[in-house]
Amino acid sequence: MAWYWYILIPVILIATFVGVPSILISFANIPAVLVGANASLRGTGRYKLAALIAFLLQTTVAVTLSALIITYTGYMTSRNLEYLFAWIVGVIAAIYPMWQTSSRARHERLLEPDAYVAKAATHAAIPFALLVTVGITLLFVFRPTILDALFYWLLLLSGLVYLSSIVSIVIIARRRRGTDEDSRDDQFAEELRAELEKKKRLLHLLEDPETICSFGQMAYDGDGVEQSYIEAANWYRIAAEAGNARAQHNLSLMYENGEGVEQDDSESLRWCLAAANQGHAGSQNNLGVRYETGQGVRKDLLEAFRWYKKAAANGDENGRNNWLRVPAEIREQL
Repeated sequence: MAWYWYILIPVILIATFVGVPSILISFANIPAVLVGANASLRGTGRYKLAALIAFLLQTTVAVTLSALIITYTGYMTSRNLEYLFAWIVGVIAAIYPMWQTSSRARHERLLEPDAYVAKAATHAAIPFALLVTVGITLLFVFRPTILDALFYWLLLLSGLVYLSSIVSIVIIARRRRGTDEDSRDDQFAEELRAELEKKKRLLHLLEDPETICSFGQMAYDGDGVEQSYIEAANWYRIAAEAGNARAQHNLSLMYENGEGVEQDDSESLRWCLAAANQGHAGSQNNLGVRYETGQGVRKDLLEAFRWYKKAAANGDENGRNNWLRVPAEIREQL
């Protein structure tokens, strides 16, 4: 064997078996993926077109690689088929990229099933492209004139294949970017809707006097929030002005005791009377005490007894006890 075979054989083996050619073939599949190679489209016209495109692109690139290797082998052997070992190595090297592409597809099916499904049509085209590559490779070996006639055309076609692959990558990238932007927009819109809904619920709560009164009670007791008589009085005032009897009663007590507000008997009486007139039993009893003692009002026992009676009827224990203190003959009159 001539000395240059010791260079030829390692070059062919290294260039082919490191997997670079099979990667080039896989890269050529991108336009087919763009058309619609996903397994979910199987049976549709798009899927069939993608499979046909993949077959043509794979075959073009694989045959071009084969032409390069067979041409190199022919050059080094002066196209003398007597160098059988060299030609066997050359043919194997020419066919191997397509076979390796098939092997990569099988591994992808096991290790990356999602990617395999996304490129199903390209995988379906591989066996047919492999058969055509084998046939044309043998044709190049035994009919070198055909190889000479097609060589530069194959190089040109392969260049167009890779140009179309680059364009397809750009299109796919833009689509994905658009999809990502749409997804972010949808996510932002969903977050905005959730925030608006939250604010609506909060606004509804702030429009409900009973809820507002509960906020005041939480601030008064320090229940889940920092204890603050001032905050409690503010919440009670909002609810009281909205007509909530419980808030009116509590605000009356805070004015009476000077908690969170400046002590003010007139304000205390005003809110006590407002709550009592709405049937709040505690304020009805407190109003009775005021009339009995003359606190902030003209002393009037009969008026006091009337309020005790109302408080007792509404279930206030202090009102009931105060009502029982009223002489029997007066209770009968009231």
